[in-house]
Amino acid sequence: MKKSGNDSSTPKQRGRALRKTSNASIFSQHDTPPPLVLLDGSFAIETDDLFTEDLSHPRKIYRRAAPLETGKIEHIKVIHGSGDLLYRDLFAGGSQIDIWFNEDPNDTDIQNISIMDKVRTSSGVEISSDKQLTKIDNTGPGKKKRPKRITHSGPTAASFRVTRIRIHKRESGTNSDRILFEVTAPPNVNSQMTPEEYRVMTWLERALR
Repeated sequence: MKKSGNDSSTPKQRGRALRKTSNASIFSQHDTPPPLVLLDGSFAIETDDLFTEDLSHPRKIYRRAAPLETGKIEHIKVIHGSGDLLYRDLFAGGSQIDIWFNEDPNDTDIQNISIMDKVRTSSGVEISSDKQLTKIDNTGPGKKKRPKRITHSGPTAASFRVTRIRIHKRESGTNSDRILFEVTAPPNVNSQMTPEEYRVMTWLERALR
């Protein structure tokens, strides 16, 4: 896996460049709320009820069956808790989003979740988790579009946070990946967590009707 080219710009600068060069039709398509939102804190994924569980693998797999979608990730946006846009990719097909957790007060990465699309899975959008996830009703502001919340239990009952997010994409015609974005949360201070409250918003490509 390698960093992209000679691009010395920051993720925020690349996001701004993408916004300036994108056409109006893409923006109108993404005026709708994203069907997948990953939330920091005690980690959760807000989504609809279209994921099915497969526990037959060492890692737990959650596959999405949506007939009106192509099985590809189309658009990814990462927002900091302050509201700053950290990363945006309007052509995100073939991307994989990796998330690492840690348990307070240790700063050792111990848990992780990945989200990938059919460029990698051949079957469609999948969530891969080291532990079985729990699906509950979403009672938050996004419940109309995303009625379910998929939660991770963490390593123990203690609180935990997202420590690192990495987004990489398969290079065309190869089996190698290019890292497009990576952010690491600051270390704990005096054994206290300092969650950054990252939000990863993911839109999925819809099939032509």
